[in-house]
Amino acid sequence: MFCRRASAETLVAVMAAFSIPFDHVLSLLQDSDTGQSVDIDSLVVEWKQRKMATSACPKCGGTFFEVKLNSPRDSNYQLLFVQCSSCGSVVGVMDAYNIGAQTDMIKERLDDLERQIRQIKK
Repeated sequence: MFCRRASAETLVAVMAAFSIPFDHVLSLLQDSDTGQSVDIDSLVVEWKQRKMATSACPKCGGTFFEVKLNSPRDSNYQLLFVQCSSCGSVVGVMDAYNIGAQTDMIKERLDDLERQIRQIKK
């Protein structure tokens, strides 16, 4: 695993970027005063784990989720259901097709056609 070692200036920048409290970084800086450098990656991972909550199923408390493609009854469109892996309770729904990505693809195709038309006109 790649490890980045940090100076005091780098640690302060990381602290600002990830909103890590100064007292936490200060204790690490005191460790670095003894001649040891501080591992930035460990600092960030540790802080993210401490700061981030774990998502849980509202029905069973499970913490693992899956995405299932489904066509609801009387619907012309498929949807992606985010559901608990343990009990199957649906906790979210998303469009099956990423409209933004499809729009970008159509725009690229139109741009290509426009370039081809310009070349034909020349």
